[in-house]
Amino acid sequence: MFSLKLMGDFAPNAGHRFLRWLEDIGETVVILTQNIDGLHTKAGNTNVIELHGTLQTATCPSCGKTYDLAFVNRTDVPCCGECGTILKPDVVLFGGLVSHIEEAFARVAESDLLLAMVTSLEVAPVNQIPFYIAAESPATRTVLINKTATRWTECLIL
Repeated sequence: MFSLKLMGDFAPNAGHRFLRWLEDIGETVVILTQNIDGLHTKAGNTNVIELHGTLQTATCPSCGKTYDLAFVNRTDVPCCGECGTILKPDVVLFGGLVSHIEEAFARVAESDLLLAMVTSLEVAPVNQIPFYIAAESPATRTVLINKTATRWTECLIL
C-alpha cells in the first residue's frame, strides 16, 4: 500500500507562489485543489480546500487517529500506534466521494473571480464548478489558464 516513500521534498512552483502573492497583497483567495501534494499549504496559502484529500496525513480506518507524513514515512507499512491497523492515506481514491464539495460550490458562489488553473476539467464533480458559476452567479468571471486547450475551453470563453 505504501510501497512508494513520500519524501516530502517537492516544492511549490510559480503558480503556487502567484496565488500566495495574491493573498500577500490583500486579496481574498480560496483555493480549491484536486492535487493531493499539499503544495498550496506549503507555499503559505491559508484558505485551501483539498477536494481529493492530502498525502500529508494518513488515518487509521479502525480508531480514526490521524498521523502526519513524518510518522507515515518511518516504516514501509505504517500502522496505527494505538490499535495496530494499517493506515489509509487521507486521499479520495478513484470513484470515491469528493471531500468538501458542498463547501467548494458555496465558496465559488460568493466569489467575483474563478481561476481554473492547469486542469483538464475532466473529473466530476469538480469539473462542474465553472458551469455552476456561469449558471448561478453570472457576474462572476471565470478564467481558464492552461498550456493547452481542453474540450471545455470554448465553452468557457465568454
